Amino acid sequence: MSIDLRFPNITATTTDGQMAQLQSYLHQLVQQLNWGLNTINDAVAGNTSSVVLNDKQSENITPEEAVDTFNSIKSLIIKSADIVHAYEETIKKELSGEYVAVSEYGEYTEKTTAAIEENSKGLTAVYESVETIGDEVKDTKAYIKRGELGTYKNGDLEGKTAYGIAVGETTNGEYKGYAWFTASRLSFFDGEYEVAYISSN
Repeated sequence: MSIDLRFPNITATTTDGQMAQLQSYLHQLVQQLNWGLNTINDAVAGNTSSVVLNDKQSENITPEEAVDTFNSIKSLIIKSADIVHAYEETIKKELSGEYVAVSEYGEYTEKTTAAIEENSKGLTAVYESVETIGDEVKDTKAYIKRGELGTYKNGDLEGKTAYGIAVGETTNGEYKGYAWFTASRLSFFDGEYEVAYISSN
């Protein structure tokens, strides 16, 4: 069996008949989508006996091809959805601190804050330190994120979702880039693009 999504063929002339045809179409559509998603999940796990690519049976489909097919169907469903249900619990916490030192040479202050947000996809902590001596101010911001980091925008993993830890920093507004640490890769980014990585050997 292969997935063949088509628009409904509504030929009935009465409202009841049209509704019955539409109900039948939706029932078949759900069956096809469920079969397709279950088949892709099986392929990711290594069982490719039920997978059809380009109308040809294939026992050589790779897990990467299965994931690409899954993502394509996922995108189709989301873009064409009339109803979307979303639910997510989020925990937010804000912490602050202050340090002041005064001597005959002047006054030094440091104010620190931490904004922590956690949900089902991960945890993000944004840290800020503002140090002041007279009119001189040094402002440093950094963040650490763990869980789902995002998708690669370029390179050999383009379009793939990364899970791991991300670290980034700015000082006095100067962007210093960020890095992703995953189970198999250490990636360095400038903006949203990966500019260097260490992987395997």
